[in-house]
Amino acid sequence: MTFNQLLHDTDCDCLANSEVKTKTIFARKINKPEATANDFRTHWERGKTAEECDEICGFKGISINKWNENTEKNVIQKFLTTFRITPKHKDSILVFNFLADAGQVAYTPNEKDQSHHDFYKSDEFSLQSLHSVQCIALKDLL
Repeated sequence: MTFNQLLHDTDCDCLANSEVKTKTIFARKINKPEATANDFRTHWERGKTAEECDEICGFKGISINKWNENTEKNVIQKFLTTFRITPKHKDSILVFNFLADAGQVAYTPNEKDQSHHDFYKSDEFSLQSLHSVQCIALKDLL
């Protein structure tokens, strides 16, 4: 697995403290019931840049949340909060795990979100690098 695209144009070690996670289930809020490549574009790929390594690595990573019986309720509440504000934008939760070639995951919790992780795509990443467990329409959770 290579990370030339991730490491291009930065000296930051974004892969520090990250590892391949194929058995862990994650969730990501996506635009429609079926994931597209756009749902896994980083802020960096969308042109957002930064100066400090923490922020650079955050922009080069994709926010995901660990999904299990301990985190599910909090993740759903987090996603419902933004869904209520913009119900036509990112209206579904994709629950999935990664295949071995997808990339690496770092645990990056914050004060409000203890299940937050950053996913760093490998050069080989594609939607086929995901194993979809389920997709949940947020409107069905209201």
